[in-house]
Amino acid sequence: MGGTSLEEIMRWAGLNGFRCLEVMSHPVPRMADDAASPAGERRIEGVGQLEIADLTDAKVAWLKGLMEETGVRFSSLAYYPNLLHPTMGPPAREFTLQVIDAAARLGCNWTTQVGRDPQLNIEDNFDLFEKVWPDLVAYAEKKGVKIAVDNCAQLSTEFEWPAGFNMATNPQVWRRMFEICPQKNFGLHLDTWHFVYQRIDPEYAITNFGDRIISVRATDGRWNQNVANETGTVAVLPYSLVQQRIVGTGDLKLGNVFGALWRVGFNDDVIIEHEHRSGPFHGTSGVKKALLLGKRLVEPYLT
Repeated sequence: MGGTSLEEIMRWAGLNGFRCLEVMSHPVPRMADDAASPAGERRIEGVGQLEIADLTDAKVAWLKGLMEETGVRFSSLAYYPNLLHPTMGPPAREFTLQVIDAAARLGCNWTTQVGRDPQLNIEDNFDLFEKVWPDLVAYAEKKGVKIAVDNCAQLSTEFEWPAGFNMATNPQVWRRMFEICPQKNFGLHLDTWHFVYQRIDPEYAITNFGDRIISVRATDGRWNQNVANETGTVAVLPYSLVQQRIVGTGDLKLGNVFGALWRVGFNDDVIIEHEHRSGPFHGTSGVKKALLLGKRLVEPYLT
C-alpha cells in the first residue's frame, strides 16, 4: 500500500483481523524494477515504512504502544540487501547490523535474502556466504533475533541475469547453508509462489526443512503453459512463466501446503502478500480487497 503510513496500515490491519506485519525497513525509497541506481542496484517497488536510522527510544515506545492498541505486532523488519554482491554488499553490511539491533528492540525477526553474485557459480557463492553470513547469524543470535531468508530467486529483470540475486532458492542450497550456519535463529521465510515457478513440491520442501521454517509468506501463482510451449523453461524470466495470483486462486493446493506445515509442527507467522495488481486489484483499495480475500481463503487452514 504505497503512500500509506505505517500507522494507517496497522490500524487498518487491526480493524480487519490481521495480527502481524512484515515491515519494509529499507534505508531509501525503492523504485520500480525497471529503474536502477547509478551503482547498478536493483530496487523493488514499494517504500520503506520504518526509518531505522531515526528509531529513537521514544519512537520504539510509541510503536509498541501502537501494537498493543491495534493488536497488530511486527512479525519482522524486511530488509533485502544483496550482501554477496561485490559492489552492493559491503556498504549494506553496516546498515544490516542496525536492522538487527532495531529488530531486537522491537521484539521481531529480520526477513531478508542471502544474496548472490550472479556472475559466479554456486560454489564460489558459497565461498562468499562463508565469509559474510556466519558473523551476521552469530550477531543476531546474541541479540535474540531470528533471521528468516526468502527463497525468491530475485530474478525479475535481465539486470539480475543470469542466476538472480539470491542463492537460497532450493533444498539443495538450504541443506548446505544450514550446515555452515547451524544456529536455530537462522532459517527460512518460505515464499510459496516460488514453488510454482521452480516446480518444487512444497510438501517435499516443508517436510525436509520444517524445523528451519521461521515464517511463511502466503503467495500463489498460475503456471502459463502457453508461454512454456513457446519458450521452454531455460533462460526465461520467472514472471513470464508464472503469473502471480492472490493466495488460494493459483496452482498451489493450500490444503497440501498447510497440511505439511501442521505435520512439521509449524505454528508461527503467516504473511499474506499481494503483487498481482491488475483488474480490480490495483491501487490502495484494490490491494486491500486482495489482502482481505487472501486472508479469507487462508484462515480456514490456520490453527
